[in-house]
Amino acid sequence: MATIGVEGPQELARLRCLALAAQGLLHAQPFGRGLSGARKAINHLGYVQVDTISVVERAHHHVFHSRVPGFAPAMTNKRLLDGDIFEYWAHAAAFLPMADFRFSLHYKHAIKSGQTHSDSLL
Repeated sequence: MATIGVEGPQELARLRCLALAAQGLLHAQPFGRGLSGARKAINHLGYVQVDTISVVERAHHHVFHSRVPGFAPAMTNKRLLDGDIFEYWAHAAAFLPMADFRFSLHYKHAIKSGQTHSDSLL
């Protein structure tokens, strides 16, 4: 595995900024507000793991709430019903943008035809 050499605190700070910006955590409203912002956030992130842990709120809602002002948990169901996202077992249960649905079809067709994980689906 290749390693990345980071030389100096300025380069480390630049890499941190890049990572935070890529995740939509560097600016206050990187994707906009409300339902429209939630759509843009999932399209940008590409994957939000569904997590049932709920101390204050279900954990996957924190992902949206931290990036989309005005996000409400009911927006997740609205986006599912509107066909903007779909729920799928990717690595774990997750919400994915509908644009990525086609990538799940090979696996779904294999399961439908009776193949199992031991048959090397991937």
